[in-house]
Amino acid sequence: MLFKYMKYLLSLVFLSYSFAGLAQIKERIILIGDAGEINASQQALIAHAAQQVQKEHTHVFYLGDNIYPDGMPLHGEAEIRDAQAILKSQYEPMLAQGAWVYFIAGNHDWNYSQKDGLARMLAQSDFLNQQQNPKLNYLPKGGCPDPVAVELSDNSVVIAYDSEWFLYRYTRNQVDDSCDCKMPMEVFTKLDELLYTYKDKFVILAGHHPMYSYSVHGGYYTLRDHLFPLTNINSKLYIPLPVVGSLYPLFRNTVFLNAEDKAHPSYTYLYENISKLTANHPNLIFASGHDHGVQYIKKDKATQIVSGGASKSNSIYTGKDLLFGYAKGGYAVVDVFADGEREVKF
Repeated sequence: MLFKYMKYLLSLVFLSYSFAGLAQIKERIILIGDAGEINASQQALIAHAAQQVQKEHTHVFYLGDNIYPDGMPLHGEAEIRDAQAILKSQYEPMLAQGAWVYFIAGNHDWNYSQKDGLARMLAQSDFLNQQQNPKLNYLPKGGCPDPVAVELSDNSVVIAYDSEWFLYRYTRNQVDDSCDCKMPMEVFTKLDELLYTYKDKFVILAGHHPMYSYSVHGGYYTLRDHLFPLTNINSKLYIPLPVVGSLYPLFRNTVFLNAEDKAHPSYTYLYENISKLTANHPNLIFASGHDHGVQYIKKDKATQIVSGGASKSNSIYTGKDLLFGYAKGGYAVVDVFADGEREVKF
């Protein structure tokens, strides 16, 4: 009961703007993940986030799963138009307010690791590039895994990378070999170089998959997951399956491993390497989507923002390192002030 009230107290703290310092904001970074389905929650959340844009001082990062359920279709005019409309619903309100907008790929943008995943991800990138708007970008460019730095100001930078590239089980490199990085260790080397370049700056490392999460992809399950496991497929499927529900987390983390879950060796490999590279960077925040809802985690020296609650929801376990968690809709805002101070709000 105490934690329940503490969560509400924390939500008030994070949602209260520091009006005294508002004029000193140098950059505002809006982090939104898993916004790839147009529904009432998604529309309300994006409209609300667009109201937070400070013209010429705001960068919006969509953290993957930009088109549900299978990314950009390759065939069918109606299907392609519908997918394009989903993307437009995300970037048009932000561009209208004067923000820069960036999209990062998620597993659904790669067609959930199906054979045409690379082609679908590239089709999404191509559509955004065709808009020929310098304030609208897809990162990394050209479907490459190469980490990309977006310098926001003289004291802050966002480094974006495609985490799904590491987990994809089919051919993930383009035929023309146009990317600088073609092997995982080359990506890590490039990331290490960028982290050294910006060692004295505040860094947000943005990718779809979180390093830490207290929800299902992180291997954590709540009582709801044990009693109503089908709610992880559809939030309205409250069908009690207590025995099956308890077996589901056990099998998912052991027998039926999925590369999209942290327990899988490919995900663990990604997590361990990035953790080593960032261990000595004190001014870094991980920003991710993937698990639905919002989380603010402080674990050891690491800080993780999970902002994947734009159009779907998952339950969130009340772990000891979770300072704030909300399983419904939400997004995160990071303000960077002229003096280098930072403030995170949900």
